[in-house]
Amino acid sequence: MSKLIKVIVIAVVLAALFTRCDKNDDNNNDDNITIFKATLVGSSEVPPNPSTATGSTTLTYNESTKRFVAVTTYTGITPSAGHIHNAAVGENGGVVFPFVMSSSPITLESEVLTQEQIDELFEGRMYVNLHTEEYPGGEIRGQLIKQ
Repeated sequence: MSKLIKVIVIAVVLAALFTRCDKNDDNNNDDNITIFKATLVGSSEVPPNPSTATGSTTLTYNESTKRFVAVTTYTGITPSAGHIHNAAVGENGGVVFPFVMSSSPITLESEVLTQEQIDELFEGRMYVNLHTEEYPGGEIRGQLIKQ
C-alpha cells in the first residue's frame, strides 16, 4: 500500500474515531479535541546525537474519552523500538506508551489516560522517542507540544 493511501486511511479512521457521537451525547465536539505535535531529531536526544534521521508525531487527544491516537512518521532510520516517555525537555523519562513497531507511519491508540498522564501531556512532559540498533537509547526524539 502506498504511503499516501496509508495516510488517507489513517486520516479517515481518526476522523471516524473523533466525530462519532450518540444522539444524546453533547460532549463529542471539536471543543473536546486537543492536538499535540512533536518534531523528532537526533539533537533533541539526551545526550544529543548527530543523526540526520527525522520524524514527526501528531497526537489527537479526546477530552471526552480521555484517549488519544498518535501517528508517527519517520525517514532515514529503521527503528527497533519506539515509545512515548514522560519527562521534560532535556531529561530522560520512563516509557509510558510503547509503540507496536511497523513501517512509517506508526499508529498508537491509547487506553484511558490517568489524571497524572493527562497532566504530564498538557504540561509538556511527554516526548516521542524512536530507537535503533546504532542508538539503542534513542536516535530521534521530539517533545509533544500542545497546538
